[in-house]
Formats: sequence, C-alpha cells, structure tokens
Amino acid sequence: ETRAVDLAEQLKAAEENAAARVSGLEGELSDAASASEAVSADLTARISGLQAGLSDGTEASKALSVELAVAVAAGEALQGDVTALQARVSGLEAQLLDKHAASAALGGQVADLRTQMEETSAAYQEAARRQEAELAEACAECDRLRELLEEESIEVER
Repeated sequence: ETRAVDLAEQLKAAEENAAARVSGLEGELSDAASASEAVSADLTARISGLQAGLSDGTEASKALSVELAVAVAAGEALQGDVTALQARVSGLEAQLLDKHAASAALGGQVADLRTQMEETSAAYQEAARRQEAELAEACAECDRLRELLEEESIEVER
C-alpha cells in the first residue's frame, strides 16, 4: 500500500513535470513561431524595399538611356561642340553602368533574403519536431508510471 502511494505520488509528480514541460515547450514553440513571424515580416518588408529600389533603378536606367540618346542626337546636330557632348555622353554611360550594377546587386540581395527566409523556416520546423519528440517522451513516461501504479494497485488488492 505504501508502494502504491509512492507510485501515485511519483505519477502525480511525473504528470506535473510533464505538464510543466508541455507548458514550457508550448511557450518555446510560441516564441519560435513569433520570432519566425517577425523575421518573415522583416524579410518581406526588406524584400519589398529592395524590389522598390530595383524598380526605381530600372526607371532611372531607362531615363538615363533616353537622356543618352538625346545627347547623341544633339551631338550630331551640333558638330561645333562635339568635345563637350562626348564628355557628357561618357558620363551618362558611366551612370548607366552604375545603375545596371546597382540593379544586379539588388537582385542578389533579394535572392539572399529569400534564402535566409527559407533557412529560418527550416530552423522553425526543426525546433517544432524536437519539441514534439520531447512531448512524446514525457507522455510515454507518464503512461509507464500509470501502468506501474495499476500493477501495484492490483498487487495490493490481492
């Protein structure tokens, strides 16, 4: 009978421990989900900003291309000022190259952010699997202790 009481107390302690572990795991899972959502929102905002910057860079590149064409046409019409127009054309070409390089860099940053978002999602899923495994172990321990208590109860009744 004392053994049954001890087992009952162990079961109760194990259930309380399991409940505390479940609560802790639920808190960790909630924290991980919140962190994942915050990171996802941040990355989405950053991607949107980069995409807007990429769009602006493309528009600026188009505007520079038009301006370059106008400068070349003016150079052909005004043969007297060819040297000044050639310097302006060279400057516009450099700006166009800079804008193309900036556009390419922004495209790389968008790809990096997508990769980071996928890695964050994978880490969240791994944490959730680990927590589910711990919860299953705690439940198995509770079941084992219940079985022992039932066995002891049966032996005490005999």
